[in-house]
Amino acid sequence: RSPWLARRRAAGSRRSASPAVALHGRMAVADDTPETAASTKREHVEEGLEGIDFTPIADKVVALKAVRSNGLSLEFASQALQGDREVVLAAVAQCGVALRCASEALRGDWEVVEAALAQAGAAALEHAAPALLGDRVGMGAAAERDAGALRWADDELREDPAFVGPIVTNSWWALQYAGEALRGDRTWVLPACRADGRLLRWVSPAMQADPNVVMAAVRSYGLALQSASFELRADYETVMAAVKSNGLALQFAAPELRDDREVVMEAILNNGKSFRYGSDRLHKDSSVMAVQGLAPGSFKKSKNEQAPPPEILRSPNGYIEYRRPRFWTWPIVLCASHAGSMVPTEIPDRTEGVLEPERELDTLVEEIWNEFGKSRVAAPPLISSKLHPMKMDPNTPRHLCCQAKNQAALEAWDAYHGWIAEALQRSVATFGFALLLDIGGQSYRRMVTEIGYIVDLDDFLLFDSVLDKSTRPTSVEALQRGAVRPAGGRPGGLSSLLRGAKSLGGLLESRNFRCTPSPATPEPAQAIPLFRARGKMASGTCSPEELAAVTYKHDGYTLRRYGAPATLTEEESPLSPAEQQALGGTVAAIQLVTSWLGVRNGIMERRLFGEHLCWAAETLLKEWVGWVMPADTRG
Repeated sequence: RSPWLARRRAAGSRRSASPAVALHGRMAVADDTPETAASTKREHVEEGLEGIDFTPIADKVVALKAVRSNGLSLEFASQALQGDREVVLAAVAQCGVALRCASEALRGDWEVVEAALAQAGAAALEHAAPALLGDRVGMGAAAERDAGALRWADDELREDPAFVGPIVTNSWWALQYAGEALRGDRTWVLPACRADGRLLRWVSPAMQADPNVVMAAVRSYGLALQSASFELRADYETVMAAVKSNGLALQFAAPELRDDREVVMEAILNNGKSFRYGSDRLHKDSSVMAVQGLAPGSFKKSKNEQAPPPEILRSPNGYIEYRRPRFWTWPIVLCASHAGSMVPTEIPDRTEGVLEPERELDTLVEEIWNEFGKSRVAAPPLISSKLHPMKMDPNTPRHLCCQAKNQAALEAWDAYHGWIAEALQRSVATFGFALLLDIGGQSYRRMVTEIGYIVDLDDFLLFDSVLDKSTRPTSVEALQRGAVRPAGGRPGGLSSLLRGAKSLGGLLESRNFRCTPSPATPEPAQAIPLFRARGKMASGTCSPEELAAVTYKHDGYTLRRYGAPATLTEEESPLSPAEQQALGGTVAAIQLVTSWLGVRNGIMERRLFGEHLCWAAETLLKEWVGWVMPADTRG
């Protein structure tokens, strides 16, 4: 939108006519075959790049006009202007993250950094000079403005109780950014959790397994039981203290305690809604039902806000959890492979692959599952890994999921995929098809949720008419070509399923959640930035920002194993060719890589995303397979 960038786009568009519109990113003409289109993409992009002037702007007047319209235009200024205080201040005032384009000297200037903080909050500190991140006074002031500044402070400050304490007192969630040693210091953690039990979520695993720390936390905040170790969630005294503080904490207790009459009665006396988390046996107990004003056995017919509790299965040591519904009402299976935080010493750390869980992914998955269960007889099955990804990654083939073929990790992997397979088979037997939603997260693409179908970036650059002719495998073959179809026919071809108005991305976008691919963002990465980044990656000069702009998580082992099993090697797949064909024709799999901002960063954001994902998934199934939830399965 800036005149500066418009000039560059115009320069590219003035080149001679081409069968591809390079700047729009679609590199094939309508009558190309997929094979022809694939072979000519790079040629067209290179031709398009030749017509664009990439010379940095050295005119200060032009630069000021551009950065006041779009602060990130500073990236295209000359080095001299990137070191000009007036230009940089104007850029960060419009977009605080533009600080990353400033000179090193100005990134170490508190006046410039404070201007960026005022516009973008703590996120701007990611690009500040390292020397500033150890400044106690400056970082303290930044943390008063936005507690998230603690994330970017240097290690010495993050381990200092005197520095961290006041920040956490005002914003409890900032404890997640404190140093590892401090979060494991019992002398500091115990009084902190006694004052605010919510802090238990961010302390070290050793502290989450400390009976005194956990007891102090649940007495302050009953729902902190969710963050306690598996052993303490099965401890009678700890759970009783939690439900006395908040009856809804019953949902986080071990199954045997949710079947304990005294614990459940105590929870109900505190909060009547906690009754739904009791065991199926207690739902038939006349004395317990009397407290609720219900007749024995009538619970499943009631109009509770949420579904009755599922049967909860756990693998040995609690590494994998399977919430098996008591009433099978959804042809959907939910799974989450990177939402765990358990770090058992018996499993060695991995050294490659995904090594960190995404922030608040576990709470997002919980909200999604809850929203699917609201006003319905039951939520869909949910299979989730409780292990930290650095211990075991179930979204990789078995032989790559852990370090040194650790037996405990391999058993957890087997349980994770065994329960997914069981849930999918049950869904196919009930409905004739199943939809697997694999919930993940990312923090590199701002406020955009990526939706993966094992379709790569190059294919999304094709025209819709060319993409519709493609015979390459996707993870949604069951929706596009499966035997179950709507009476009036499907709403379009492959392009409509992937990025049309009736695609999952299009439906979520209609509810104001930005997604890609979708009608508004049909290509997860545009052609010119994509091929520029590839060229720089080959030479080792690609910056993290350029790499993030063209990163798209379209692929995953879980997605391929269940949605496109024929794409796996013999070593990766335990299924026979006949089983692969049957699974591929009845199971569709979609990967949702959720954004931090707008989806996972707040309670309301997570709840709204869960609510609208529930609606979008139900609408997707109605449009593409003609499935409508029967009225008698709604709560």
